[in-house]
Amino acid sequence: MDDFGYLLMNSAKKLRHDLNQALEKHDVTSAQWAILKHLQLLENHQVTSALLSERLGFDKPTTSGIISRLEKKGFLVKHASAQDKRSFSLKLTPQAYKIIPKLESSSQEVTSSFLSTYTPEEQRLFVDLLKKKLERND
Repeated sequence: MDDFGYLLMNSAKKLRHDLNQALEKHDVTSAQWAILKHLQLLENHQVTSALLSERLGFDKPTTSGIISRLEKKGFLVKHASAQDKRSFSLKLTPQAYKIIPKLESSSQEVTSSFLSTYTPEEQRLFVDLLKKKLERND
């Protein structure tokens, strides 16, 4: 089948499945990893659940559930917003900073395996094209 959308969705599904398998040993899902990574990338900014929902394409109830599970695991804390008492900013804990390198390593191993059928040049091109598409759609 040459339908680009179908191929891309099935590739993403396989990659997400493999990533979930690899992260399972750390008791973290790929969705939880996405939130932890975004919090790390935005650590000098005020990050809310709404911002994460928007940036990751998760609906708000899903994001709230993931945040609650990460909070229970001790990976993040909520701080009440000074401007809006209904809103919370999210911060990583020292425990999160300890596990993030392990999660990054697992993620990199899965990505390397996923891309291993391509030459190094094809891998760079593939990644560059995906980045270009994402940058143009932000």
